[in-house]
Amino acid sequence: MKILIVDDEVWMRRGIRSMLAGSVLPVEQIVEAEDGIAALELLNRYRPDIVITDIRMPAMDGLSFIEQAASQVGTAQFIVVSGYSDFKYAQDALRLHAWDYILKPIVREQLIDAIRNAYNAKRRQEHTYTQLKRSEKSTRYLQEAWVIEWLLREDSAIPNPEELFGWNPLTRAAVCVSIRIDYPETADQERVRADKELAAFSIRNYLTDWIPAQLLWVAFEYDGALNILLLAPHNPTDLGQLLSRCMDQIESLARRLKFYTIQTGHGISELYWNALTPAVRQSLLALKRKVFVDNGRPMPASKLEWKDKQLEEYIWVGNVEGIRQYIDGGLRSALRERDDVNELEKMTDYLRVLIEKWTIEWVDEQQEEHSLIRMPEPLLYYRDISSLAEGFSRPFVQLSERYRKNRQSDGKKAVESLMDYIRANYGDDLSLTQMANKVHLNANHLSDVFKKATGTTFVSYVLKVRMEKAGEFLKMNGIQIGQIARLVGYEDERYFSTLFKKTYGMTPSEYRRSHLRHD
Repeated sequence: MKILIVDDEVWMRRGIRSMLAGSVLPVEQIVEAEDGIAALELLNRYRPDIVITDIRMPAMDGLSFIEQAASQVGTAQFIVVSGYSDFKYAQDALRLHAWDYILKPIVREQLIDAIRNAYNAKRRQEHTYTQLKRSEKSTRYLQEAWVIEWLLREDSAIPNPEELFGWNPLTRAAVCVSIRIDYPETADQERVRADKELAAFSIRNYLTDWIPAQLLWVAFEYDGALNILLLAPHNPTDLGQLLSRCMDQIESLARRLKFYTIQTGHGISELYWNALTPAVRQSLLALKRKVFVDNGRPMPASKLEWKDKQLEEYIWVGNVEGIRQYIDGGLRSALRERDDVNELEKMTDYLRVLIEKWTIEWVDEQQEEHSLIRMPEPLLYYRDISSLAEGFSRPFVQLSERYRKNRQSDGKKAVESLMDYIRANYGDDLSLTQMANKVHLNANHLSDVFKKATGTTFVSYVLKVRMEKAGEFLKMNGIQIGQIARLVGYEDERYFSTLFKKTYGMTPSEYRRSHLRHD
């Protein structure tokens, strides 16, 4: 690790050097500069990994230095050290992509942690960038990767897109056409997957023949669709003509296809910064609306009042049909809300959260089955609302299977624990609900598991243990029958006597006399 320290105070530079001397950081070289101008001269010579700079310095301040140095040092990370706690300084530093902002006096541990984290971030960026550079794919592939990365998080491992595109794609107007390739429902799915890849390849090649060479375009698969993004100078007339021509070409291609059909959506954005993001989103939204809204299929007459608890109950009892119908009703009701796909997307996002949450809570991570619960595909992967509901139901059905399997194992252990508890606490209130809460199981589920494990019901087992204990007490002459009733959990002596006679065929008094005679 190479570190450049920039500060006009000699004692501060030496202090930082001293803090790093005994640390576990893999420091190979430390270079010092007394101001921003001197530091700029050292950058190309030493190529530091981490730059630690003060803000207030003569000749050139730290923020101006960072602004000029950023383009020279690639993935190097900047850490600002300052005695000024003014938020404006920190805000400006972060705007210039400084990794951290540390206030003087410097705490050694804080400085070392900041350097360690900055260095790890640098290595991650270098690794990502190296992977892209080493790729045997063409520049077109790198452009596609950049666009997808930008759409996902408005950031990229490629710091200067101008080098990749020839100019900054974020400063151009954007036109996007999103395409979904459909096959007959009866087609072999493996064959469909291969043919879709071939169709996407054909569309890319077809577009190459007519798109002007001076116009930048990127074809990429994102959110379940093949997207054609065209970037051009800001001119509303030209953009409209460009979109119209693109749609004509795609429709012309669709008429020539024999084995599949095409559905499209499109979007235009004339923003002067980052027009590509809204253009792609508009295009995908238009396509989703065409697939899930404008298909003539009837929506439910009334909106389903969604309740997580209801779905949980279906999962707990293994009601597969209930799971499917409830998911289907929830998705259709969401789509019916304002007849738009925005609510549908919110609902599917929420279902993904439930799948992750319940998988963590209910499925043992040590089991292989944990990895088999797959998240649903993007919306446009599904043909219509029915196949979407089926796709989102599948993980919940899998969760139900795993949950019930785990509960069977847990239930056996719970029954053994419960039997020990009943034998030790037979005089307490032993209701099924209380015992179910004690072992963290649903009462109905515990009742089923208890009977499977013991061959008898929970109530019958409690009665058996209590009557056995009552028989033991009755053999002791000094304890009254009313006291024995209370000892084994019954306040009503008459009710106790009735249960005892049903169990042993004689009253408690008769049982006592018969055993005392034998003794």
